[in-house]
Amino acid sequence: MWTTVSYQFGKEYSSRLDWYRANNPSPTYYRNLPSYWLNFDNPAPSQAENIGFWRDKWTNNDENYTQINWDNLYRANRSDNLYRPEFGGRRAAYYLVDDVKDDKVWNASTHYTYNFSDTSRFILNLSYQNYRSEQYREVNDLLGADFALNMDPFASNLTGDSVWGQFNTQESKADVAKREGDRIGYNYIFRRQEVKVNPAFKFATGKFDVFVSGFFGYTNNSREGKFQHYLYPSSYGKGEDKNFWNAGIKGQVTYKINGRNFLVYNGAYFSQSPFLNDIYFNTRVSGVTTPGIKNVVIDANDLSYVISTPVVKVRLTGYLVNTQNETSVQRYFAQGVKLSTLNENGDQAPVQDGAFITQVLAGANKRNMGLNLVLR
Repeated sequence: MWTTVSYQFGKEYSSRLDWYRANNPSPTYYRNLPSYWLNFDNPAPSQAENIGFWRDKWTNNDENYTQINWDNLYRANRSDNLYRPEFGGRRAAYYLVDDVKDDKVWNASTHYTYNFSDTSRFILNLSYQNYRSEQYREVNDLLGADFALNMDPFASNLTGDSVWGQFNTQESKADVAKREGDRIGYNYIFRRQEVKVNPAFKFATGKFDVFVSGFFGYTNNSREGKFQHYLYPSSYGKGEDKNFWNAGIKGQVTYKINGRNFLVYNGAYFSQSPFLNDIYFNTRVSGVTTPGIKNVVIDANDLSYVISTPVVKVRLTGYLVNTQNETSVQRYFAQGVKLSTLNENGDQAPVQDGAFITQVLAGANKRNMGLNLVLR
């Protein structure tokens, strides 16, 4: 028997370009491609000019248009129109951010074996994991500007105030101006605790080698928001815990036809907890959980015929895997989607034109089947 304990920590940075009330500078943005202008059935003269303009830039690989033009970004950030006296400087139209994952993981496991005889063995594995991940966006480089605004660029200003659509309404209006190193956009903590128990029995008899294993597990999942988003009351504070019990069985049977030919069957039927990003489907701005989310159930089987000789090794495998209760989360920006709310008079008032959509497909079932042939 042996026991191991480990602690792992570290930060993962993913850099990206962000912008506030400015045009998308990416060369691959659909409005910066010739195909966008070709979609007009009856283009106006100015639109017709754009067709030739953009086609020429891409055909001749003009790097001012086929690559991000960083000089233009710095030039835009130095515009006097971006000066905000209440913050004492120019706000950034374009700036670099880091999406940061600050992970801390504790692991503890125990492995125990007991040999009943030369051909039979009992195996027991116990494991515990404590996962904590603080995830946030951080201002990396203001590209010559003085600050970036911690505000939603797509939010409509219904009050006429100079500060609206705050990503964190817990902070004062003066604090929406973020400098390099400040957190912006989102900030939350994921926590997950998981316990697993795996008893197993392995034995050989005659021409058969058999391995059978059971599985029992429990997971506790939670999200704690550090920002209060202006649209989502559930974004701030510790939300609802989601707990899942899991169980299953798996096994392998090998039949030795002779010393060079074998039949191998692998089978498993078990449940597993959904991933954190599937449980909290809009996790950056909301603590709401996916309605009706369940354990994923997997039924996996494969049968192989194996030939092993000194000259060649052949494995032919047929497999069938059924998965139930899967959750799929997709996110995209929809231009033209108009969001509205009710004003003080009970009339519809626009909130924003265009929206980031989170699409959730829960309870999905799928089947994978096929054949594999390996020659070595």
